[in-house]
Amino acid sequence: MKITCTKCGHQNELGRVFCTGCGKKLDLTQKTSVEELKPNAVFGFVKWGAKIAMIVVLAAVILGVSLAFWSVPASTQVGENRGIQRVEQKAKALGGGASGVSLQASFPERDLNTWLDANKALGGYDLLAIRLLDDRFVIKGRGLIRLPFTVPGLNSDGIPYSMGMSGRFVKGRLQVTSRVMGHLPLFGSLKGIVDSRLNAVLGSLVDERLWSTIQEVLLTDGQVQVTVQK
Repeated sequence: MKITCTKCGHQNELGRVFCTGCGKKLDLTQKTSVEELKPNAVFGFVKWGAKIAMIVVLAAVILGVSLAFWSVPASTQVGENRGIQRVEQKAKALGGGASGVSLQASFPERDLNTWLDANKALGGYDLLAIRLLDDRFVIKGRGLIRLPFTVPGLNSDGIPYSMGMSGRFVKGRLQVTSRVMGHLPLFGSLKGIVDSRLNAVLGSLVDERLWSTIQEVLLTDGQVQVTVQK
């Protein structure tokens, strides 16, 4: 807002007593129109709007990080060590056999969880468990993200996290329905974080050659039945 000199018409900044153009004393009783105030009001609105937007974005980032590292408990029922042998022997048997032969094997959930517990470190997990349900499965893991430096207040070994995957099999082919980190769904290239860690564990049991021969996978509550065609 400016004050107009009544003598020379020069526009003086608010707060001036004498005109900077001609030196005449300014009429400080001039009334300011509503139109003159509008730009300032708009500027103030934009300024506050920008602050609110920044707060919303910051809150969204904090919420996203919190959801990602909010650990999801993974329950597991681990059986005896012979369960590890049973799983490995059955997987080896499915991988063998002559051409044209159809083979079938059933894996109880308890045996699978025993095997996963013994091999969880291959994927950097502290805990890894699978839940077999009718026509679908849920697998969850928990571990630590190692840091090259120490953060006050955090576990000295790293940041705790949990990951999960759920899916089903259609005509022997895996269909993943979701991948999560904590409670946060993963999309795009981030899905590879879960896949790479699980492949590091399961790759020692099921190789690409065995995957290619799987004809049917039947999921029921507490058990999975696998059929391969050589």
